[in-house]
Amino acid sequence: MVTLEQVSKRIFSEPNWFVKTVVGAVLMFFPVPFVFAFGYIYRVSAMARRGEPPDLPDWEDWPALWFDGLRMVALFLGLAVAPIVAGWLVSLPLRLLLAPLPFYNMLAPFLYLPIVPGLFLAYPLSAAGLYRFQRAEEFREAFRVPMLLRMIVATKGRLALPTLGFLGLVVALFPLFPYALFTGGVVVFYYSSAVFRHIESSRRTHVSAQAVVRRYT
Repeated sequence: MVTLEQVSKRIFSEPNWFVKTVVGAVLMFFPVPFVFAFGYIYRVSAMARRGEPPDLPDWEDWPALWFDGLRMVALFLGLAVAPIVAGWLVSLPLRLLLAPLPFYNMLAPFLYLPIVPGLFLAYPLSAAGLYRFQRAEEFREAFRVPMLLRMIVATKGRLALPTLGFLGLVVALFPLFPYALFTGGVVVFYYSSAVFRHIESSRRTHVSAQAVVRRYT
């Protein structure tokens, strides 16, 4: 199975990788054109789902990028942004209740703990939802959260390092947030789709093998 290191090396060994990622970062910076950047990430993820190597495609077929980007944005809002916002909303009553206390400043950092699960689940949930959506292009499949959580558990921690790396990249390059979000997104979403594809393929092979055994026993 492909590793995160292999995906990164393949992508960043392309002659035009910097130009292609800068284009995505520039698009990501603006309110409307950022949809094209999300469409590009969608396209890269689809390549992994089909078993294609992690090569950066050319910036072409802009209408398709736009529609794919709209799909990706919808998935990202529902599976990545929504959990973070939910955690923030949970923290609001706690801050209001504890604000009058004299030691509020000591507790303040802990009041943001409800946001932490959303931060760590934002990428794995959206990656799993994207993979399921690209199978049949049905949003109801992408938002079956219990199924998505089972998919994440089935990776056996393979998405933990990409999650930490993605968050670290965004924090480290915060002044260049659009570039970090786009470039990191290209790498980790390709990797996650490749992981899910490997697990799905392995299960199919296992089921087929069991069927053969049952047939001849």
